[in-house]
Amino acid sequence: MKLFQNRLQELINEFAKGNNSRFASLVNSDEAKIRNYLKGTQPKLDFIQSVMNKFEINFEWFILGKGSMFEKEQKKIIIDSCSNENETNNSKVVEISEGIMSLLELIRNDQKDLITNLKNIQVLSETSQEKLLDVSHNSDDEREVAKLKADLAAGKLSVRNPPVKRKASEKK
Repeated sequence: MKLFQNRLQELINEFAKGNNSRFASLVNSDEAKIRNYLKGTQPKLDFIQSVMNKFEINFEWFILGKGSMFEKEQKKIIIDSCSNENETNNSKVVEISEGIMSLLELIRNDQKDLITNLKNIQVLSETSQEKLLDVSHNSDDEREVAKLKADLAAGKLSVRNPPVKRKASEKK
């Protein structure tokens, strides 16, 4: 099975004549990101969605390496395989092919929904991480206030002996 990097390089060769910069501009990205993806960095969902929308490629091929690069090519393979097996049942072949094409369209829509949902999960995850950082900063402040209150109650602090403001790097 080919790696994602190999499939990305195939797309660059196909649509940008092997030019990373040209391909990056086609998918609203920058060349540095393309180079990183080619070196093995996992692509962001925005990039995957942009490539999918721009070139109408087969999602399964792009992500998993299964099937053929182009959706239309994949449909043609299905139609050809059905018609080669049984020439006498053309009407059934056409009916089955149309059904399969409808299913492929549904799958493509589901893939777009999946990408959207994954982007939402990524945003929620980033938001949760930010909230955790806020909580940890607040709890540090609360601990500092509680310590000052305890010192004041114990008589360790007075107007003559005020607390020294410590830098964040000195706290721990």
